[in-house]
Amino acid sequence: MTRESVLTRAVLIFEAFDPDHPALSVSEIARRTGLHVATASRLVAQLVEHGLLARDEQRRVRVGMRLWELASRAAPTLGLREAAMPFMEDLHAVLEGEPDHRDSILDDGEREAGDCMSVCVSRSRSDRLVLDL
Repeated sequence: MTRESVLTRAVLIFEAFDPDHPALSVSEIARRTGLHVATASRLVAQLVEHGLLARDEQRRVRVGMRLWELASRAAPTLGLREAAMPFMEDLHAVLEGEPDHRDSILDDGEREAGDCMSVCVSRSRSDRLVLDL
């Protein structure tokens, strides 16, 4: 068996987590990665120290906030504002030009002053503005 680098072992630990298993014990991490429990424990401790992993109240390990911060720097959603702007400008133009329509969308009687509303804007195949409120 070839000896894996520390970086490869750390990647194996990160890959042990999935949507069905967001928190794992060190033993579970060792089993999922094929690493010896002592090795997994040592690497997990170092990754926790750097904030890349975190421990919960039950001492289970989960992805740490620092890893999320680093991943968000390269996320394709960074350009989301720029990509959405033309659609939001279209939405603004539609709502600005039709006060009755705007009032029916923005005030459905269930919101209170200061509440936020989520709007999903997309273009249909016919290039029409589609709103999902």
